[in-house]
This record gives sequence, C-alpha cells and structure tokens, in this order.
Amino acid sequence: MEAVLFIGHGSRVQAGNKQFLSFINRVMAKLPLPIQEVAFIELTQPTILEGIQRCSDQGATKIFVQPVLLLEAGHAKKDIPKEIEKAKEKYPEVQFIYGSPIGVDNRMVDIVFDRLNEKGLWKNEIGKKNVSVLLVGRGSSDKEAKADFEEIAYRLKVKLGLKEVKTCYLAATTPTFEEGLNQMLTEDHEVIYVLPYLLFTGVLMKTMGRKIKELQQTHTKPIHLCNFLGYHEQVQDVIRSKTLALMEGQYHEFNAN
Repeated sequence: MEAVLFIGHGSRVQAGNKQFLSFINRVMAKLPLPIQEVAFIELTQPTILEGIQRCSDQGATKIFVQPVLLLEAGHAKKDIPKEIEKAKEKYPEVQFIYGSPIGVDNRMVDIVFDRLNEKGLWKNEIGKKNVSVLLVGRGSSDKEAKADFEEIAYRLKVKLGLKEVKTCYLAATTPTFEEGLNQMLTEDHEVIYVLPYLLFTGVLMKTMGRKIKELQQTHTKPIHLCNFLGYHEQVQDVIRSKTLALMEGQYHEFNAN
C-alpha cells in the first residue's frame, strides 16, 4: 500500500505549525492516496520517524516522502535523508521514494508578485516612483540554495521591470537582513518593499517586523513588510504537482545503504 509523508520545517510559534497543517490538509484533499501523514524536521512533533511509523502502522509498504521546503539546502540534502536511513533499518520491507523541495519555479515568482501587489506595488507605480524590493530568505550555507534564491530574485526583477531586486538572509549567510535593509536605506529609493520568502509565520517574521518598526522611528522612507508566502493557492498547486510527479516516477529512488 502506498502512502505520502509531507515534511515541514517546524516552528517554535504554534501559529506557524497550525498554518502548515491547514495548508497540507488542503493539498491532501486533492491527492488520491488513502494514507497521508505529516511530520516536522525540528521544533515540534510529530518527528519524521514518528510520521513514518504512522504510515507503516496503516499498512504502507511504499512511502513517498515529499519535503515542503522552498530550497534544496541542508535539511533536504542531509537531515531528511538521515532520518530515512534510520527508518529503512527499522522498516526493511518499506520502499522509500524521496522527493525534492520546490526550488526555482515561476509559479513561486508569481506568488511573490501577488504578495507585493497586496502592499500596493503595481506596475504603474514602478514607473512613477523609485521602488526597491528586498527579497529575504531564511538562509543557508549551501551554495546551490543561495544560487537558486538569486535566480528567483532575478526572475522577479525581470517580471517587475526593476533595475534590481536585492537579496538578504535571516541566518547562516550574508548579507544579513539588517545589512540588506540598512544598505537600502542609504540608497536612492523612495519606497522599500520587504518580501519574506518564507512559507509560514514564525520567529523570523516577528524579528523582521520588530526591526522594521525600529528603523521607521529614525527613517522617514516608507518600508512595507509584505506577507509571507503562506496559504496562496499556487503554493498548494506546486506541492500537489510535485507530489503527483513523485508518485508517477519522477524521482531518484532513495538508497539507505
């Protein structure tokens, strides 16, 4: 029997975990598999091994493991495979098929564009004002993840018709969020839009909000903090299509040895 296990990052902020579960329930409703479970990499439960056990307890002999992550970084390359290795030893009769994170996808660029428009950034405004966009990633020391994030920023720049869309990160690499924002405040931008390239709310969103509020006390230049990617229907479509592709054989079979 086949099952799918969706793996999220996990957050210390329970609102973020609830948003993830609500989001995944909507994805599950559009998939044909009878066994569908959820797990988290860290900070909350169920763990990946607990999620796999739930699938096995329901009779799963093939488990499609779909990471619900934005970029192919350490969690996707190391942490999840490590847990699958442990599970393979415990459940030798189960076949594990491991998927991939969202990566560079034009549908995600469209979602970013929508989030910017929610805060008033329309194409006709770009021609009237010196508008700047700061795309904020979670951050990783993985070079491929950083290159993918830069590619997303480039595609957004082309879509918006801007001279530049800058990137910064909340952890693990540079420029940091504070460095990126401070740099923009010194440049000739009339309006700054900060776009968190995050799936759900959490500590990082709160940190950005506090920093922007602090800076607005000493700078008159408008800084608009956009919403995270979150519930957007196109994110659901991306995860659903990736899961269906995984089920249809577009994968590299995971080898625990």
